[in-house]
Amino acid sequence: MRKPCPETYRQPSPETYVNHAPRQYTKRSLSNVAKTNVFITFQGKNYKVSVSRKDFEKATESLLNRTRELVEDVLDETNLTWDGIDYVLLIGGSTRMPMVREMVEKISGKTPETNVNPDEAVALGASIQAALEVANGSGSVSTDSGDVPVVPAAGKDIVIQDVTSQALGTLTYNPETDIERNTVVIPRNAKIPGSYSEEFSTVVDNQTEIRVQVTQGDDPDPKFVVILGESTLRIPPYPKHSPIRVTYHYDIDQTVQIEVTDLVSNQSLGTFEIDRAANLNDEQVAAATDKIGNMTVE
Repeated sequence: MRKPCPETYRQPSPETYVNHAPRQYTKRSLSNVAKTNVFITFQGKNYKVSVSRKDFEKATESLLNRTRELVEDVLDETNLTWDGIDYVLLIGGSTRMPMVREMVEKISGKTPETNVNPDEAVALGASIQAALEVANGSGSVSTDSGDVPVVPAAGKDIVIQDVTSQALGTLTYNPETDIERNTVVIPRNAKIPGSYSEEFSTVVDNQTEIRVQVTQGDDPDPKFVVILGESTLRIPPYPKHSPIRVTYHYDIDQTVQIEVTDLVSNQSLGTFEIDRAANLNDEQVAAATDKIGNMTVE
């Protein structure tokens, strides 16, 4: 429901979003029944609204399409097909919706697993990851109750590979087109720890410096990426188009060491580091501090 207002055309009325409970109830009910009634209060009056599953699915169709596109993108980026996927595990409470399960089964040709609570799946995975790291090959985790063995799933060894959540790159300049662009060095979902390199070249004769700007994001337009850090390194005055190699060494602690190599002499021009885990601005740090300060731990 929307409140007509010429000054804020198509903007929802604040009253519409005061109480989230009816909408949550409706969404959850329609996961189990084809139609439900929801009671809402608007401008001091009570209303009973009948909502069907078809109405809900039509209203959220764009979100479902976006979910399907994201799944397909992940498969493309990892060079996988559904034939290479053993199990489909649903994550998050929204996957209880029949339309989500049906969509996943339709595109994958596989029936999603139902033996794991979608609300707990991420926590269970994090627990397995923590156990593997703490055990560190010992086969057990020390607790207050003693050593607890790490039990493999379904009799198989568990192997978890860390990957990058976002692409890392560097800004490059083409003097012929006078265009600056973002060039990806480490693609999103690349395995880490690992080292990734790209080769570039100087842009003018007798160039004596190289400015390396480390970016986060895979968009070629510099306006849509974030600069994590930069360093200016000295280089011998070579002719233009002299080759340079930029290598990103990404470790398990999210520290990235950038190494620049002069390929004419095959000598390192220097290195510097970017700590991605600590890459927060003052406002983000303050917001996180306030959030933690307001938490109550029982």
